[in-house]
Amino acid sequence: MTSKPYAYVARPWELRKTESIDVLDAVGSNIRVDARGAQILRVLPRLHEDVNEEWISDKTRFAVDGLVRRRLDRPYIRRNGAPVEAEWSEAIDFVADRLKGVPGERIAAITGDLCDAEAMYALKELLTGLGATSLDCRQDGAKLDPAAAPAICSIRRSPHRAGRCLSARRTNPAGRRRSSMRACASAICGAASASRRSGRRSI
Repeated sequence: MTSKPYAYVARPWELRKTESIDVLDAVGSNIRVDARGAQILRVLPRLHEDVNEEWISDKTRFAVDGLVRRRLDRPYIRRNGAPVEAEWSEAIDFVADRLKGVPGERIAAITGDLCDAEAMYALKELLTGLGATSLDCRQDGAKLDPAAAPAICSIRRSPHRAGRCLSARRTNPAGRRRSSMRACASAICGAASASRRSGRRSI
């Protein structure tokens, strides 16, 4: 099968190939980024039996399209009931002013199913600094007992690499990229915050 966005755009020998790691999911899939000049034309999976084998998600494969064709490339501020185009600095100042007088218990955030762990952690750090505690990432209504977090998500030393990696336990392998990985991401955010407060290096 041919990738439609890449079809008839360039010849393979014209591309500069760069090995990289995918940041759009919680797996850390091994990928290869193919570019011609300054433009990235396609992203392909790179074989790694312990992580992603030879697979990548559709989001990873086709998100490169957004580097050229931006669907939402400017912020909007609602005025008189209608969204009005604004500069980024204006939009950021607007949000900051609106949040200044709001107590933390009245601020809440929920992330989507396709949000990456880095974005969730950045949002959590921002809202925690504002005193907010109503944070969630479960779109399917799944209930997670905080006391079970150590059994669901733990950190172990990988025999294949020098760093640390995640070990998902007592989970359904078929659904690990959904509820289980979201649970692990939540546990990571809490562990990273605790490590930072105690002065230890976080994962």
